[in-house]
Amino acid sequence: MNTKKVIFRISSIVFLSYCILVFSENQLEIEVRIDPKSTESINIKRRFLSLREIDPKLHLENKSQGFNFSADQNGFINPSGKHKDSDIDIVFLGGSTTECLKVDENLRFPYLTGKILGQKSKLKINTFNASRAGNNSLNSYVKLLNVVVPMRPDYAVVMHNINDLVHLIYTESYWSTSNKYRLMVSSFDSTSYYNHDISSFYKNEYYFPNTIKAIKEVKSSIFKKRAHDNEWINTNDVSNMGDTNQIYADFTSALEIFVHTCIAWDIKPILMTQQNRALTQEDAKHLKNKLAKRGLSLSDFNNIYKRANTIIRNVAQQNKIDLIDLDQKIPKTAKYMKDFVHFNNEGSQLAANIISDALLLKINTTRLLQAK
Repeated sequence: MNTKKVIFRISSIVFLSYCILVFSENQLEIEVRIDPKSTESINIKRRFLSLREIDPKLHLENKSQGFNFSADQNGFINPSGKHKDSDIDIVFLGGSTTECLKVDENLRFPYLTGKILGQKSKLKINTFNASRAGNNSLNSYVKLLNVVVPMRPDYAVVMHNINDLVHLIYTESYWSTSNKYRLMVSSFDSTSYYNHDISSFYKNEYYFPNTIKAIKEVKSSIFKKRAHDNEWINTNDVSNMGDTNQIYADFTSALEIFVHTCIAWDIKPILMTQQNRALTQEDAKHLKNKLAKRGLSLSDFNNIYKRANTIIRNVAQQNKIDLIDLDQKIPKTAKYMKDFVHFNNEGSQLAANIISDALLLKINTTRLLQAK
């Protein structure tokens, strides 16, 4: 047999075997023997906090629809951080209502707020959009602590409500492991503390990382139902609603830890209530069916939602920090929102004007105090 053909076949088999092994990585639990003669073993799967953010340097574009969505190296939604020598840095955190995926790129309120504020104040204003669809308050807290705090921005503006409520209603805890928004995840540890040949052999994330990522995405698309970043996806349909007072207490605690972490790192926290309007018939039907499995009516949910906005106001008042009340200031009509809570272009522009006015007042007040 031709030697070259033999070598080619052997190489192909080895490569194919490696690909199959990599593809199966997430399905396997690898154990490493401490001693070849011992029956004792160590599980080398590790747990770690999940940083739910837009993939750094992501770029999605559809020219025919005029759609453009991208992120910078820190996972901040573009346009982001225009000035290298800025006077003021402001970071926005939240879920899809802050992400503004379906809003034109230059009209997303986190960016537009900085632009308007810069024009009015004559200062170099940088704004950063650190939100991601589906994130709740503690997802944003992880982003705050690990990405935002090291930047030492002047302000951190956070808006959460509906994602926290849906998460707590359906899973009853921020620490539930039953959906993709969980705070803690586990994965194969490719850098084990134990120096065994097998651990170095399985360091697959360091070899062909783009190929590995592509394989995982193909695997996900084949074997799993498409998981949209939607507030209503991947929630537990468990009957019997838990204690609403516990939901309110947990939401309050999540806001408090955000506020006090900002203060501890000399970042000025600003809370925003969440805008909303009447549910469309389609949204109402979908939500009604989901809530029914938890023993809740639309009226019940509406009351819980209103209470959450009240909690945001109370936390701001009790901590003597600034509040921007979008719930009160954004008209509750389809003119400004495409559904129950998400802005359209016009709503995002209105929000940017409201937020920039509030921040301008804050900045001017700070200037006056510093001048005394």
